[in-house]
Amino acid sequence: MKKRTKKILAVITAAATMAIGTATAVRADGHPPIATPAQNQSSAVDHGYLVGSMTVGQNGETIVNEDGSLHLYKPDGAFILNDMGQALTYDDIKTGDKITYYVDGNAPMTLQLPVHHSPSVIVVSTRDDVSQKIAVFDEEGLSDDGDLVINYDLDTPYFSRTREAAFISGKALVLYDFTTRSIPAQANPIAIVKLVDEDNEIELPFLGHGPQIAQTEAAAPAYITGSFEVGENGETIANNFDETHVEIHIYKNENTLILNKRGEKKTFDDIKAGDRIIYYVNADEPMTLQLPVHYNAEVIVIDDGSDVSVLEGSFDGELLDAAASLQLNIGDETKIYGADSFTGGRAIVLYNFATMSIPAQTTPIAVVVLANQPAAQLTPSIPADLVPNLSGVKRIVTASKVLDYIPVTVNGVQMLPVREVAEALGNEVTWIGESQTVTVGFASFSIENDSYAFAKMAPQALGQAPVLIAMPGDENATTYVPAAFFTAIMDYSMTVDGDALIINSADETDSGISTMPIYEKVMDVPKD
Repeated sequence: MKKRTKKILAVITAAATMAIGTATAVRADGHPPIATPAQNQSSAVDHGYLVGSMTVGQNGETIVNEDGSLHLYKPDGAFILNDMGQALTYDDIKTGDKITYYVDGNAPMTLQLPVHHSPSVIVVSTRDDVSQKIAVFDEEGLSDDGDLVINYDLDTPYFSRTREAAFISGKALVLYDFTTRSIPAQANPIAIVKLVDEDNEIELPFLGHGPQIAQTEAAAPAYITGSFEVGENGETIANNFDETHVEIHIYKNENTLILNKRGEKKTFDDIKAGDRIIYYVNADEPMTLQLPVHYNAEVIVIDDGSDVSVLEGSFDGELLDAAASLQLNIGDETKIYGADSFTGGRAIVLYNFATMSIPAQTTPIAVVVLANQPAAQLTPSIPADLVPNLSGVKRIVTASKVLDYIPVTVNGVQMLPVREVAEALGNEVTWIGESQTVTVGFASFSIENDSYAFAKMAPQALGQAPVLIAMPGDENATTYVPAAFFTAIMDYSMTVDGDALIINSADETDSGISTMPIYEKVMDVPKD
């Protein structure tokens, strides 16, 4: 199916190019030229998506470029956002706006002139310093070309229609501005748009955007990081507005650690106009809600342009980073700030020479142990056979009720809505605001902690903390817990029959009662 569609796309493209005549063509590596009928519009193929940019001439039944040679349909399923990660509608697109559009190359296209496209994503540009990149990212956030690692967190706007409740890995469009100078470069993305690129991916209603859940590390604290050229050093450290067109101020906090690339401590007085600095802000600390942006930096590194890499990340007990690409060997000359020693955790590392091994090894110039460390995690020890594969489930069945909820997968862990399932099984669910604890019968857990207990038994980790997911039309978010909560903690049994997940009590299972009669008995129960 995909090969045939690509051939059709090639024919359409060639026909459009021949008909227009004066149109220029842009060749992307390994791909045929794509017609570009408008002087202010260029396009190329990237990871199976037709990508183009244009200036809006008018926004009517379609979005039209300035000379009328390109029209964009307004499909209901398109994601529209600006390059600050804010969700928009078609009505927000104005004449004169600069937009970038992404069209799925495997989707049917109309053979007509002027050219008409149905975009999957539209990004409205408001700044000049934002990059847009399509790539296939692995679970560590590394792009398939090896050029970029994305460090996303609770505050990263995420747009998706897939089964995933949040971005884990796969093909995505990433918007970002500041990057480190390391190899690969690292960036905190402004927004992530998950692109559906497989025929067998299951689409769900729009899961929304905005704060989601931690991705690469469930308990990893979030840091805002960036770099800029200093415009002035007055009451605050202000960036050079002419360079970025975005004004940023950093308060002069006496607790800020300031280093140069030799790892030597400096003061705010040592930062001069024209210097380039790298800043790290603890995203979990209170921030002022004001414009222009004002930050309280935990660490500032004065970048003198020397060949020294600055890396922020998590290191395990062997001092191997989360991407398994760099291992630290603390030397006698290594300067350590924030602790007497470094045995693992969240840190900023300054280093230059590294071995050519895999992983690379280095003796760092300096290590800054960050104040915001990951919470201690329990080791999951739940047998895999307690929870079946729920990938095809479309409803949840108990002895008294049929639920229309679809399980979701977060960080590889299968999750179910706790209140809906627990109450359908006859349990009382209570929220205790004072301790931020949820009780389900005799079981309990707290939000944001991968720790689940039953009565006075020792708590167990299930591989993922509870998450909140807001579905379209719902005013309140739904709390999801690992499916193993109902088997390992509450002692229910689970079986999958077709597209139904059947949950029974342990008494029914131990008594040898078949799950099928229960399943057949409740199939006629009216849906709420």
